[in-house]
Formats: sequence, C-alpha cells, structure tokens
Amino acid sequence: NLARAAGKRKYDEFVATYTNAFSSFLQLSLHKCSQVKTLLNQEASVDLDSIYVSSHLSYLEGEQFADSVLLDNLKTGSANVAITGLAGCGKSMLMKWMALSLIRTIPNHQRIPLFIEIRDLVWSSDENESLENIIF
Repeated sequence: NLARAAGKRKYDEFVATYTNAFSSFLQLSLHKCSQVKTLLNQEASVDLDSIYVSSHLSYLEGEQFADSVLLDNLKTGSANVAITGLAGCGKSMLMKWMALSLIRTIPNHQRIPLFIEIRDLVWSSDENESLENIIF
C-alpha cells in the first residue's frame, strides 16, 4: 500500500505540473492538429478525426505495420522514427493524428508531444543557430 500511495502521489504531482505548465501549449496543439485543410477542402478546415484513415507503414526493410503500432511505441518511448514519403501521401496527417492521440492520452503515458511543422519555422540567416532557438 505504501508503494501504491507513493505512485499515486507521483502521478498526481505529474498531472498538476503538466496541467499548469503545458495547458496552453496543449490546447494550441489540439486546435492546430485537429483542424486540417485537404486537397478537397482547400478553403475550409475539416475535423481530422472525421477524415483520418488508418495507415499502413513500412520499415526500410519492407516489413509493414499499422500506424497504431507506431503510436504505441511512441507512448512507451521505444521508437525513433523518420517519416518520409512523396508530397501528398499523408505524412502531415499521420503526424497530426499521432500528436492528437498522444495529447488525449497523456495521463496514460506521461509524454508531452511536440508537434512542429518545419514550414512554420522562421529560419535565421545564422547557420549556427540551434533548432531550439528557432522553435522557441
């Protein structure tokens, strides 16, 4: 019971910390990731949950797996991935779906997703500037 109480206390501390420190960031991320424009809906945003179709991905070696497998690996911290593909094949939709899924389940895995679209970054002329400085 002592271990359970200590675990609950740590969990409650985490929830309080993330709620206060990241709530505005998470709300902004939820809004940014949940509304998307598509080739069919270029003028108005649509709800990502209403149009997202589960993807099948493949390793460089060719083995295929579902997007939910990648999401589970991200939740446990056991995945380092690079998402590549041709223009229009759904990379951004996949990343937004994963960010939404991670944000909605933070209490289960205690990881804060950071979703940044490279096209939104303002690059400096200083080639030695760190990515962290560019983002923040």
